Amino acid sequence: MNIYKEKKAVILLRGRFAGRKAVVLQNWDEANPKGYNFPHCLVVGIDHYPKKINRQMKKRQKARRSTVKPFVKVVNQAHLMPTRYNISLNVSKKKANLKLFGDVSTRSEMKKELKKALTKKYLNGKNKWLFTKLRF
Repeated sequence: MNIYKEKKAVILLRGRFAGRKAVVLQNWDEANPKGYNFPHCLVVGIDHYPKKINRQMKKRQKARRSTVKPFVKVVNQAHLMPTRYNISLNVSKKKANLKLFGDVSTRSEMKKELKKALTKKYLNGKNKWLFTKLRF
């Protein structure tokens, strides 16, 4: 039984994005012919979290401080820590594919689509836990 199902919120433990929150898009329990010899997941996370805003700030400053920068990465399951949260992202299954993941243009399109989805979720006030920086 695997605990890293789709839409599961996780925390990355190793690498450049250690301490960042992410959501599992796809999961592979065995080795993949692409060259991954370990169980791995395709995750989408938040590289730059939105900053605090208040009512006195100007509209432009509010917009700038509420931007979200996503990242997309294939991660070893040993480098993930699961959480109790499940977060649904409206991402097309065609783009969330490991075969197309290596292509730079589809990867950048996927990041743009994810940025829109995450920003919309943040502005609607959904899943506040995901958009707060992990303090440690």
